[in-house]
Amino acid sequence: MKKEILNIMIFLLHKVTVVSFTLLFLCCYSCASQKNTELSQEPIVGKWKLVKTESGRTAQGIITRTYSAVEVIFEFQSGNIVIVHCLRQDNACALFGNGSYSYQIWDRGGNDTKIQIDNKSWWFSISEKELMLSQAPVDGGSYFFEKM
Repeated sequence: MKKEILNIMIFLLHKVTVVSFTLLFLCCYSCASQKNTELSQEPIVGKWKLVKTESGRTAQGIITRTYSAVEVIFEFQSGNIVIVHCLRQDNACALFGNGSYSYQIWDRGGNDTKIQIDNKSWWFSISEKELMLSQAPVDGGSYFFEKM
């Protein structure tokens, strides 16, 4: 009887060990697959002219400002450098004044692509001629650019 109980306990201990290692492996694999993936910087390289900002909400809706003249330019360069040219100081230049900043683009899966410029994170979307940087989900503004 004692031998049977001992065999059952050894069997159960073996099963618990196998299940524990399996769960540990799955957790590690899952965490590794959710890490940020650095994206190619190629589509963003070039000069981008600010054409519109959206910020804040009022009873009438989102506050929008359009830019018809070339007033704010983000010049993304290879090597993860962006040069900001503010030709006229206003709210659009409040976050980034004239200067050179580092940037990194991260794909976190789904619609969660972000760009980090000078330690400020933005949701990010890009097409051939349009670029959008947004902090809207956290009550920040959205900046819309056209490729020059």
